[in-house]
Amino acid sequence: EQVKIEYVQVNAELLAANVEVTEENARRYYDEHVDSFIVEEQRKASHILLTLEEGKSLEDSPEVAAKLKELQEKIAAGEDFSELAKQYSEDPGSAQQGGDLGQVLRGVMVPPFEEALFALTEKGQISQPVRTSFGVHLIRLDDLTPRKVKAFEEVKDELMTDYASKQAIDLFYDQSERMAEMSYENPGSLTPVTEALGLTLHRSDW
Repeated sequence: EQVKIEYVQVNAELLAANVEVTEENARRYYDEHVDSFIVEEQRKASHILLTLEEGKSLEDSPEVAAKLKELQEKIAAGEDFSELAKQYSEDPGSAQQGGDLGQVLRGVMVPPFEEALFALTEKGQISQPVRTSFGVHLIRLDDLTPRKVKAFEEVKDELMTDYASKQAIDLFYDQSERMAEMSYENPGSLTPVTEALGLTLHRSDW
């Protein structure tokens, strides 16, 4: 037994390609979703870590305290922080990179470290010693990118694509529902569906 079939198809990608997006629509969509275009404050940081056994203070660890004092004196004398990090830092992940930690967002580092870093206000500023579960840190603020909202022009193309996709999805569900209802009401022919929804009637071979 063989059959030929007729069928109609609702395609979300084709619908998106046919959605006309005006700048007015895009701006309205931007205003409604402006929170999505917030870039949180970022800080580029470096640090020098001196490990200190958890539960112990600097008073209990005279060798660490002496090394910390030596470091602070060298920094105050103008010695290069990155070179000192290579020489003194006990953080295996950053020491050979001069203590470089890259860009740091809020919520990434342990609270005492984050609090100290985000309290720094000027590029090149170095924190007081910061105690964490890892040990004692000296933190340098290398760069600061303030929190900002991306301007409409920066995200215009992305917005128009997203808006068209959203409109297409809405159209897809609407047309799918109408297609199901109309084909149920007209079981003998798909012509009413194609005419009402502007769809193409496809015919298969055997």
